[in-house]
Amino acid sequence: MRQANGGLYEKSGFYISGVITNVTNIAGAEFFIDNDPGAGNATPVSVPAGAISNFVAIIPSTSLSNGFHFVAIRTKDTDGKWGLFEKTGFFISASTTNVSNIVAAEYL
Repeated sequence: MRQANGGLYEKSGFYISGVITNVTNIAGAEFFIDNDPGAGNATPVSVPAGAISNFVAIIPSTSLSNGFHFVAIRTKDTDGKWGLFEKTGFFISASTTNVSNIVAAEYL
């Protein structure tokens, strides 16, 4: 994420494959913050079923303390098997002094 005044950015790797075989349908998803309670024990997220699914997870942060945290999401297939989670870090700060509005974002 980059702010208009030259803020930070986030980097994440990904893999593109031209071959798709034996793709299972997504039947569910869940998220957790900081500590993994185990597959099937985190906060559920509503997802449309299918081999490819786009969804938005609303993740509350009001009860979190200031500082660094991690949020992770994992999905479950129609056989009830949970996949690995994907996590990313974020920072919560109570300071709002001299915070500029984000007016644009970019990816590369």
